[in-house]
Amino acid sequence: MTGELDISFMAGTPKLSGQEALQLWTESIYVALPENHKLTEREALDWDDIASETFVVSQHGAGPEIRDYLVRKLSAPSFRPKIDVHDVSRHSLLNIVAMGYGISLASASIASGMSEGVTFLPIRGDLEQLAWSAVWSPTNSNPALRYLLRLVKNIASGWLSHAGANGAGAALMIATGFNALMDPSFCGLAQILDPFV
Repeated sequence: MTGELDISFMAGTPKLSGQEALQLWTESIYVALPENHKLTEREALDWDDIASETFVVSQHGAGPEIRDYLVRKLSAPSFRPKIDVHDVSRHSLLNIVAMGYGISLASASIASGMSEGVTFLPIRGDLEQLAWSAVWSPTNSNPALRYLLRLVKNIASGWLSHAGANGAGAALMIATGFNALMDPSFCGLAQILDPFV
């Protein structure tokens, strides 16, 4: 909103005044447990299995959405889930889980990317998905942003689905493409944009 960023990729479906937003993809949600936790012997978990656990969430990124999700799923008239908020990155949060200081929730792309000391299990019967969105200012005149948005919209509309692009792969491709576009020494703009123009 201050013009410091051209685009932001974030969890949820934000509605920010004066900003454009586009939901890109959704991902399944997993429970992140320390690998020596008694529940790791199961194939899937029910909410009742983890209701009394201490959840650790990040203050940043998808942390606020995860906290709200936990409150919505686990709160009852006489019960509130135990949630510890930490000022750490997502990776550091999973290290806290690996050390046994609590459990957390993670999206499918995070669950497929880290396994050391952490076990990820699905939540049985919960079909709710975590949405990921792009947010930008409609008044931003950066030409690289215009090309990136075209790429993002193609991904969101499923244009690249035949190539097997999942949420994590799509995010990586978007970030790599944008970095290349912004590099003043990069001369091969057409090479990146060719398939999408």
